[in-house]
Amino acid sequence: MVTGHNLHHPRRLYTWTSPGDRCRNQIDYILISSRWRSSITNVKTFPGADCGSDHSLLVAKFALRLKAIKKKCLKPMCTLTPAEQKQFQCALDAAIVQTSPLANADSDEQWRHLKDQINETFEIISNKHPLTPCPKQIWMSDKTLKLIQDRKELRGRGLSDPADRVKYSELSRMIQRQCRHDKNNFVERICEEVEEHAFRSKSSDLFKKLKLLTKQFKPRSWLIEYEDGTPLQDLEAVTKRWRNYCENLYRNSHECNSPQDTTNWCELTLEPPILESEISAAIDALKYRKAPGPDRVTSEIIKALGPKAVKVLHRICDNIWRTGRWPQTGLSRSYYLFTKRDPLLSAIIIEPLH
Repeated sequence: MVTGHNLHHPRRLYTWTSPGDRCRNQIDYILISSRWRSSITNVKTFPGADCGSDHSLLVAKFALRLKAIKKKCLKPMCTLTPAEQKQFQCALDAAIVQTSPLANADSDEQWRHLKDQINETFEIISNKHPLTPCPKQIWMSDKTLKLIQDRKELRGRGLSDPADRVKYSELSRMIQRQCRHDKNNFVERICEEVEEHAFRSKSSDLFKKLKLLTKQFKPRSWLIEYEDGTPLQDLEAVTKRWRNYCENLYRNSHECNSPQDTTNWCELTLEPPILESEISAAIDALKYRKAPGPDRVTSEIIKALGPKAVKVLHRICDNIWRTGRWPQTGLSRSYYLFTKRDPLLSAIIIEPLH
């Protein structure tokens, strides 16, 4: 432990006055761990403060400097080059032929088997390529990222050699020049696109590019409203509101076990079975860059499936259509609640659908 002290006038140093003001001593101290000693900015007394004691009020200013959290750069699951997609299709089709589920298996078992094969095959294909650093700005070029990586590796060696320190300074200057060059090129390209959109009277694209140059950071509020319009800010109340909303959204009003349901399902005539062309059309209509579910299978991976995997998907969908029973992985919901005011304040809830 260490004491916090600063250079002040003597009247700011004594902490106790004897009866009759015959002597003044410094007997009060602020103790702090040596780990946080540099966080103390000022320590002094306030003799004029009326605190009902013969001791003077001792005040310390403490400035805490937190370390920034570095985000890990991981290769997203949706990045497959055309060559990787071809390898992924061939490897997945071979795995499906070697280990195919039973023909009389239910849709849950078939989907679990296909999901495991997709994830294992993707890990094998994606691990063949090293991770690439993620740019902090969209205008950074590969050359700039390479220089930043070289400087980071050089600093990791400790900079004990004078030649390394000289090289580190040179790399820093090169990175600054390259960043200015990349930023200027980025702005010039946007200006050229703005002129082209203005010439072709594309107002929507024109304003998008202008907004990209002129927009400023504006924090968004995560405030939501209850059914009666009451605003909700508490995290538990917001989570409960999302839970009720999803329950009402996915509630089936024609459940077979419902006492109000008087439909005779045995007398109904089913529609024709699902065609494989319908499955292929649904896969082609999937949008890119969508968050995966608990199975961690993205739309980009589904679009890269081969013909044998599409046949398995068609068999699963047809089984669901005939039996009316969904896989258990499709009967759960996830809530991810984050606030920009406090990044640590978050809630992740996974519950089954009722």
